[in-house]
Amino acid sequence: MIELPNEISALFKPPMKIEACNFVGKCMSSPLSYRSSLSSWRSPTMLQIADVADRELASAWEKSRQVHDANAAAIAHNQTMRDLLTAVMKAAGMPEKFSEYGYPKPQSRYQKHFSRDAAWPREIAKTFPTYYC
Repeated sequence: MIELPNEISALFKPPMKIEACNFVGKCMSSPLSYRSSLSSWRSPTMLQIADVADRELASAWEKSRQVHDANAAAIAHNQTMRDLLTAVMKAAGMPEKFSEYGYPKPQSRYQKHFSRDAAWPREIAKTFPTYYC
């Protein structure tokens, strides 16, 4: 392992975890689905059902917003690390794409040039996520 100078190693920090905030996506898609959560001895009105559905959606939205606000610092950090590592790789002369010469299929008669994406941009994006998954 190569030891980096302190001023360089201070720039690179490990990735920060981004927590998924999909509480709104877990809400029921139809307001009528909340009918079963209301009183069973009488049929609830559409206004009561809509009120329950609206409260559930507002609660889920608030939870998602809190998680999103907490993730803002991690997203900014990971994006900064992505940009820094991409700049280092480009400065070192690492191409983002390369081409190969070969046969498209085993039974092909003529060879072709194929343009391929390099692996390092995908690895950086996988290691430093900037979105919720």
